[in-house]
Amino acid sequence: MATLIRRTEVLKRINQLEEKAMAAGDKKGGEWLVKAYNAVMSCAVEDRVFCAQCGKPVKTSKIPDSEGGA
Repeated sequence: MATLIRRTEVLKRINQLEEKAMAAGDKKGGEWLVKAYNAVMSCAVEDRVFCAQCGKPVKTSKIPDSEGGA
């Protein structure tokens, strides 16, 4: 089962790894991290909230139930 993580956390970590690769002189590694950053940025962002324990969608007052049920 996949673990859900925040997009901002992923982007922060990718930026840290890119800086570390560039500081170590690993230009190819830095280029791959830029590609990973761009891939994450091009992903659609879900307007839903998920349970941190089980991963199921959580209903909130701002976000309607996506299944259309009551």
